[in-house]
Amino acid sequence: MITLIAGPSGSGKTTLAQYLAGKKPSVIVSLDDFYFSKETKPRISSVGIWGNDPNYCDAESLIEVASALKEGESTLSPKFSFLTQDRTDPQLIEPQKNIIVEGLWTLNFPALRELADYRIYLEVPYKIRLERRLERDMQRGRNKEASLSIAHEVDSMAETHVEPFKKFANIVIETNSEGETFVRRD
Repeated sequence: MITLIAGPSGSGKTTLAQYLAGKKPSVIVSLDDFYFSKETKPRISSVGIWGNDPNYCDAESLIEVASALKEGESTLSPKFSFLTQDRTDPQLIEPQKNIIVEGLWTLNFPALRELADYRIYLEVPYKIRLERRLERDMQRGRNKEASLSIAHEVDSMAETHVEPFKKFANIVIETNSEGETFVRRD
């Protein structure tokens, strides 16, 4: 079974994936690991742009990894480091009955959507997402000022490359500004 989790940066995709994986044996595939290497796709803009642009995602490899896992096969998956902003050594992923693929654009690619049993979209207010990003980005080696300097780019890219694909979700989890969460199934 494949579950896709999508939403803007800081919406809680990784947190939800880890929560679900804690409930049933699962393997988590992070779309973050599928950024092209610098050599394959040179960075011609700030991380606020290229890091939020699906053209920098190796969708073909992502779909191959998800397909192999769904077929019960072990597979090599790319690994990406936000510290170096480049790929590192690939990792071997073992299949599980539950496969969770999380990332900004998991709903963007038709072939990936076709593999999925569940397609979840997380809708979270900007202020909450920004607070989460500031905390997370520090773990990625970026200080608060650097994160704030790209905040507008990140959200502008989400409006273009993430939010329009919400329509492909069959479950939408909304969190309001008070932190209350609501689930809507289509």
